[in-house]
Parts: sequence; C-alpha cells; structure tokens
Amino acid sequence: METDPGTLLYLESPEIEALGLAAARSTPPEYELLTDAWLEFKRRGREAKAGAYERKLAELGLAPISWLPKAREIAKQFRRKRRGNHHVYVILLDGYLAGGERYGLYIGETSKAVSVRFEEHVSGGRLAAQCHRKMRNLLPSLFEHINPLDKMEAKHLEARLIAAFREAGFRVEGS
Repeated sequence: METDPGTLLYLESPEIEALGLAAARSTPPEYELLTDAWLEFKRRGREAKAGAYERKLAELGLAPISWLPKAREIAKQFRRKRRGNHHVYVILLDGYLAGGERYGLYIGETSKAVSVRFEEHVSGGRLAAQCHRKMRNLLPSLFEHINPLDKMEAKHLEARLIAAFREAGFRVEGS
C-alpha cells in the first residue's frame, strides 16, 4: 500500500485517517505511511485530529516517527556519483526505552536486493545484526534516491549516513 506523501494533500481528514490506520493494521505496519498521515494532520494545523489519530495508533501499540521529516532532509543531501549493483538501506528499529525516543535506525549496505537483505536481518540468520529483534521496516524515503551504487561508494555513503544521523541526534546502529 505504498502512497506518495504528496497524495495526502488532496485527501479529506477521514480519508487520511483511514489510509493511515490501514497502514498501521497492515502486516507488517507501514510506518512511513502511518507517520505521513499524522504529519499531514499537523501540517494542516489539526492538532486535535493528530492527537486523536495518535491515540488510535497507541491502541495498536504503534506511534508515528516524530523525527521522520528531519531524517528525510538529512538523507536527501546524499547523492550517488556512480551507478553499480550495491545498495545502502535504512531500517527502522523499534523498542528502545532509554533516552525518551522509541525508534532508531539501522544503516547497512549490500550487493543483494534490499528486500532480500532485510529478510535476512529479521529472520535472525547468520548475517543478521545483533539488533535484528528491533527491526521493523525498511524506510525507503531515506535511501531509494541514492541506489544503486558501486561497491566503494556504497561503503562510503553508508558511513556518511551513519555519521550524519548520529550527528543529528538519532540512535543509529550499523557498521
């Protein structure tokens, strides 16, 4: 159910809420879309509606990613120089209790399809990161514009993304 956040501009509040809650109820939940719905209520100055929507998400055990717009601004600063067959990717981590922020990021690079690498992570297999139990979703808006890249650039951009997100105060795991 991928939806461009710009599409929400043309929807009425009940449609936005329905789309956001459908994203929240999907398996797995579509965190970017459920967050974009919440952000659209806030953009429109509909704080009461945003609060009511947030409470409905909480009933489902979810919350919008409050820092997603800032993360998108940071990610958009990165551009590919050379095409190749490697990819950088960003995964949403959920389940942190300390520090007041529930969500974090895992950043990696791979020569595989990003969806295949993500499945390896969440399955907890041999190639999974230690934080695999916290991994929820890929966050395509933070990496799709960069891929595909050559191997050296992928490794370089992975490190630069990690540094940029950490510098901005995000909890980041990865190489």
